[in-house]
Amino acid sequence: MMASTNTFKKSVATYTKPDFMLLNQWLEPLVDWQSFGLLLPGITQWNIITIQQLNAKHQKLALFTKWLNTDPTATWRDVLNALTKREEINLLQTINDQLQVHQCTRGREVDESNKSSIQSSESEKEESKKKMTKAMQMEIDHLRSSLQSKAGIEETLIGVEKTLIEREKEIELLQEKISLMNIQQLKETSITLSMYYIILT
Repeated sequence: MMASTNTFKKSVATYTKPDFMLLNQWLEPLVDWQSFGLLLPGITQWNIITIQQLNAKHQKLALFTKWLNTDPTATWRDVLNALTKREEINLLQTINDQLQVHQCTRGREVDESNKSSIQSSESEKEESKKKMTKAMQMEIDHLRSSLQSKAGIEETLIGVEKTLIEREKEIELLQEKISLMNIQQLKETSITLSMYYIILT
């Protein structure tokens, strides 16, 4: 009995709140539930008397329900302590073994859950990285396109400006030619008029 007691004290699962379904399943072989119930924290003699008024097949269920609702700090250790005091060695060992198995199973489930969460997190990071890279590439392409467009516009403006300067020079030269032509024409006209004047006089 001492060896069994030392074993269940080392189990972390003994400090967790009992699951109602497991409690009912693992304590199904328990016959003297009244004496066992009185050793559970929060259960009184009056509770036992009240529960005994129920149908026999519902009495243990009522006991477990009453205990779990009465004691918010109920743990599997309370169950094992009560079994130890009642010297229910077989049940004690069976439940202790089941708790250790249950604890290992839950540990694996947690590990798998953590592994899945880590993989999901890594996948989300990779997806986020891809989206960021794509967005950056689109921004670079847009900037390059804008720069190319800007360069094209600048080249066009330079060409237009150059053409305007050339046209202005051509117009200036044309104006100079027109002025010279006008002066020459005026001279010729003046000479002609002078000759007519001389002849007439």
